[in-house]
Amino acid sequence: MKQKIIGRVERIDLVDLDLCDLKCKIDTGAYTGALHVDFIEQINENIRFKTFNKTYTLPIHKQKLVKSSNGKKELRFYIKTHANFLGKKYKIVLSLTNRGSMKNPVLIGRKFLNERFLVDVSKTYTYLKEERWEFMYYQEIQNYTQQKD
Repeated sequence: MKQKIIGRVERIDLVDLDLCDLKCKIDTGAYTGALHVDFIEQINENIRFKTFNKTYTLPIHKQKLVKSSNGKKELRFYIKTHANFLGKKYKIVLSLTNRGSMKNPVLIGRKFLNERFLVDVSKTYTYLKEERWEFMYYQEIQNYTQQKD
């Protein structure tokens, strides 16, 4: 399978969360990805969190003790969701953490990148915005057609 070359910063849509055009940092030093949250609370087997002024309750995919880039250990919750990334739809696992002090609200790690993408750190936003909107429009048409059937 041919790997696509991407830049150090790209855009991602988290489809199930209805979050579009989010800046994401591509980080080959991180194993998994992360999503910025302002609030997080465990409710039995679910996790309730707030991000981008929206509140979600989703099943917990897993819980894990993570050592962040600043060296501190933090117990993190993980969710499974779907992402539109560079014109394709993928399953993605993201940890939930406060990334408020970071430039990008989403971080993409090696687990998602592995065998799909190569990172060229001299590039950013390799997928043109026009192509992104065409893909999103195509997805909307597909969803509308499926609902009518």
